[in-house]
Amino acid sequence: MDVFTAAAHHDVLVLLVQIALLLFAARALGEIAGRLGQPSVVGEILAGILLGPSLLSGLVPALGAWIVPQTAVSGYLLEVVSLIGAMFLLLITGLETDLALIRRHARTAIGVSLGGILVTFSSGFLLGQLLPEFLLAEGGSRLVFALFVGTAMSISAIPVIAKVMMDLGLMRRDIGQTIIAAGMSDDTIGWILLSVVAGLASGEAVTAGSVLWAVGSVVAFMILSFTLGRLLVRQALEFVQDRVASRERLLTLVVVFTFAWGALTQALNLEAVLGAFVMGILFGTMRRLPEEVHHKLESVALGIFAPIFFAVAGLKVN
Repeated sequence: MDVFTAAAHHDVLVLLVQIALLLFAARALGEIAGRLGQPSVVGEILAGILLGPSLLSGLVPALGAWIVPQTAVSGYLLEVVSLIGAMFLLLITGLETDLALIRRHARTAIGVSLGGILVTFSSGFLLGQLLPEFLLAEGGSRLVFALFVGTAMSISAIPVIAKVMMDLGLMRRDIGQTIIAAGMSDDTIGWILLSVVAGLASGEAVTAGSVLWAVGSVVAFMILSFTLGRLLVRQALEFVQDRVASRERLLTLVVVFTFAWGALTQALNLEAVLGAFVMGILFGTMRRLPEEVHHKLESVALGIFAPIFFAVAGLKVN
């Protein structure tokens, strides 16, 4: 096996410049958005749009070379930082999710979720049928294209929803919990639909078995998480609290489990953020997790990584 090597010096330099610029711009515009009565996430995404090819990088290409990734490695590096931001944000969302409240409003959440999927998927599918021919990939099927557009319209971008709920102070209220539950349900269904559409696009035969496998993997993951996963989290939390003396032991434990569960969902061809969200819910139900750990995670997520995630999302807009 070859020994891995570090990224090229210039790629690392560009990454450091990107993080500094994106974080500063995202936090600054987020503050301005807040003062104007808007969720800070609006300013954070706008920061990426203004710095990206839509404006500054397009007008001044020499500056854009330091902001927008110019090589595959540079893009991968920035994308990894962005992914960490999304996972921390969904971890915080999970920690603030009240399962008892969601159970009380389950009927409403399910209704909203089904309505959100049916309306957006059907309208997106219709749009895909009407869009001009030149937008299709060469040799692409109109049916597959329309299915993809419908699926893309159905996915609700749960990190954005979560951040908006936090910014508006609605996360712990009934409406916030209902929206989060419906959004996570929508996204889970959307990821299943996306796996089916991706199979069609690649020419693979999509059978009832492959669809059942996609659905079954989600169900199995949820059952595993809230049975064996809950037990594992509880025992690990008790062991670390009682037998490990390090001051930051609990913070490390939560982050390790978050990325482990993210890896599990990624392995199941779902999204890593689903694993982070579920792990946040599990740790949120543990009475022995001190509030101090929650505050530390929130500071790291909302103060550093989440703004970078949203700015990178804006940076991709052209």
